[in-house]
Amino acid sequence: MRNWRSLFPLLLLAILPAAVRADVPKLEPRGYVNDFAGVLGQTAIARCDAVAAEVERKTGAQMAVVVVRSLDGIPIEDYANTLARRWGIGKKDNRGVLLLLAIEDRRDRLEVGYGLEPILPDGRVGGILRSLRPYMQQRDYDGAVLAAVDQLAGVIAQASGVTLEGQSLRRPPPQSFRGPPADFPWWVVLLGVVGILWLILKVGINPLFMLGGLGGWGGGGGGRGGGGWDGGGFSGFGGGDFGGGGASSGW
Repeated sequence: MRNWRSLFPLLLLAILPAAVRADVPKLEPRGYVNDFAGVLGQTAIARCDAVAAEVERKTGAQMAVVVVRSLDGIPIEDYANTLARRWGIGKKDNRGVLLLLAIEDRRDRLEVGYGLEPILPDGRVGGILRSLRPYMQQRDYDGAVLAAVDQLAGVIAQASGVTLEGQSLRRPPPQSFRGPPADFPWWVVLLGVVGILWLILKVGINPLFMLGGLGGWGGGGGGRGGGGWDGGGFSGFGGGDFGGGGASSGW
């Protein structure tokens, strides 16, 4: 009986990881970037795919991005490690890295394979995740993924002594509107409005005429131009292993 009692904790340690692996959804990779939450734009996906394909072609390392709606109560560390090992990101040299974003949980993680741990230690990947917070807090998921892939690709390329083509993927993070400062001189605005109303009444200008004269402003355009990026040449994962290295964060 004593022997069974002493073995019981060991049995639990052996069973629990298997139970976690069973709970993680069996997602199938679609490419380097896998948006299962439907929050990324096609241009951002194509650009990241192209960079990831170039990194694999020139260095042998594999980068993967996975975006899910929810972790379903599973710790993000277990979710990311299970998914990375199940897919085998990094192939036989274990040179793989996975970026996992969980939108509803507001959590993210970088899971690093054995072969990339020397150049992507926990502290470094933690810094990369912190740099994504301004994007994530403004729901700019495209910007966050582009920034992460850009930084990871740069580190891997530099360590491998290769040069990547094209321009940086990163763009300035969006600025949140904080409103006017507390000491904003609202009395000046009020005085200006009163002055305009007094002028209208004094001169006798029809207010409708003034409003009509302000027409003709364009409705605005803009947006980022897409196209010009190929699909990336994804050849699949398989064979890579992970030991739990990496970092997690939130926004």
